Amino acid sequence: MKHASKKWLLITGVSTAGKSFIGDCLPESMFFTPVSDTTRPPRSHEMNGIDYYFVNNDFKEKALKGLYIETTEFVGNSYGVTYEEISKANGRIIAHVCDWSGLSVLSNRYDSLRVFIDIAPRDIISRMLARWMDNEKEDLEYLAKRIHHALTVEMEWSGMVDIYYSDSDEFKKDMPSLVRNLINQEYKPKPFEIKRSSKYKLLHVEPILQFLTNSSRPRRGEIHKTMSSELLAIINQY
Repeated sequence: MKHASKKWLLITGVSTAGKSFIGDCLPESMFFTPVSDTTRPPRSHEMNGIDYYFVNNDFKEKALKGLYIETTEFVGNSYGVTYEEISKANGRIIAHVCDWSGLSVLSNRYDSLRVFIDIAPRDIISRMLARWMDNEKEDLEYLAKRIHHALTVEMEWSGMVDIYYSDSDEFKKDMPSLVRNLINQEYKPKPFEIKRSSKYKLLHVEPILQFLTNSSRPRRGEIHKTMSSELLAIINQY
């Protein structure tokens, strides 16, 4: 087998765009997807050591000891990948899902392919509500903050990338060629700049939270679609 032309595959983009999908579709013989530490509590379907390492109070101590290769803060919670976790790659390409700051830090340190996955505001809202639909104990304040962050902060992320996908479906279709390119010594992607701007800069968390707390937990089908449209209409007022 040829040696990989890139050592890191860095994937970033807007929340719910399908970034974590990569762990299920990239061949394990060629790719290693590191598991990040986080201080946030696990969701109902998540397993410690598989989705994240839920370290809570240990995070600060590990950070002070310099055990993380990169860390970030997201909606009040800390995330980081340890050097120990990266050492498990054993020569495979490291496929790491990160935010925009993580992409900037790691791409400056390592030979990387930078991939950005985008998503439309309507789909962000629909998929965020689906998380509530699938978890009856969803923290609505946290959910409101995540929606707000995606629409105001993440939709502003702009800068240099190597590959841009308008949505996760486009990413899935291109996966075979992406894998081939990553092991092709002659593959030299031409970096380009993406310029993105949010139209929701004046949006606050409060109207989102108020809508969620005044609503019943969505169910699949038309109720979910209607609720998504109603929340989008409120958000579009800002």
